[in-house]
Amino acid sequence: MINIIFLVGTPLVTGMGVWLALCRFGFSIDGKINSNLKKKTFQLFDGASRTNWPEVFISLFDRVFSSGGSGRPELWRSALASCISLTVVTAICVVNQISSNGAIFSNVELSWALLVILFPYVVAINVIGDHFSLWQTRYVLGWMIGSRSSIYRLLLLVLDVIASALIYFSAVVLGSALFLGIWVLSGGEISYFGERSWVHHLISMTGGVFSSTFRNGGLTLSDPEGFGNFFAVLMYTTLFTSVWVWTFLAGIIILPLFTRLWNVFKVEESPVGAAMCTGGAAIGLVTFVLIVVRTLAEKLTS
Repeated sequence: MINIIFLVGTPLVTGMGVWLALCRFGFSIDGKINSNLKKKTFQLFDGASRTNWPEVFISLFDRVFSSGGSGRPELWRSALASCISLTVVTAICVVNQISSNGAIFSNVELSWALLVILFPYVVAINVIGDHFSLWQTRYVLGWMIGSRSSIYRLLLLVLDVIASALIYFSAVVLGSALFLGIWVLSGGEISYFGERSWVHHLISMTGGVFSSTFRNGGLTLSDPEGFGNFFAVLMYTTLFTSVWVWTFLAGIIILPLFTRLWNVFKVEESPVGAAMCTGGAAIGLVTFVLIVVRTLAEKLTS
């Protein structure tokens, strides 16, 4: 018999966590933009003005990640966003994992030791990857300006997600290569990982990371090998700007269908927060459904 609390409670907490994080992010942006940009954002809820959303979103993007509207994301700003999103996503996954089986690692002593040693290194690699992801999202959004084709823009949005994923994979390969290099330079023997060449170990290590990333859909931190599925968390932070774009776009499309909520969200005063809360509810619902489906599949096949 499947425990209903386990089946519904954990996904509900996870979905709510995703929604609250997106809402908080949206309202924080409203506090940083001027009245003119707020007005332009509010006008996006009008169907006739919605085609201008890439221009408005780029203005919001530049206000958050660059100074003086330069359009060049600053490293310290992207690093701060990366660390905050890393903390939020990790917390959500930890709650989900503990409620699932009560353990993050199967090999607790070894795994926590490795985590403490590698954490600064992994965060540094993640910050660099996330910064490049910000740049490419900014460029992809720029390509949308001048075109009113919905299909063209949709293809660019998909391209943005694919490009962000490729940046994550590239960061993993680079990080694995640097790890092996540091290991050897610090006196470690490559034979520690087995009697094969360093190229084979690099391929094996990166393959293991990719496998860990997508194990169980990356929605928890479980990892049968005992080291925790933190690589999935790192991928989510790299996709942060892509999630922001999709959430914002979903919000300006969905919210006009529910005009009674405009007073609740104070749309004219907080248009970004209203859009992110509405789109975030859709993202949170998708997260909830995915976890429920995955949990049911695991229980029915076990």
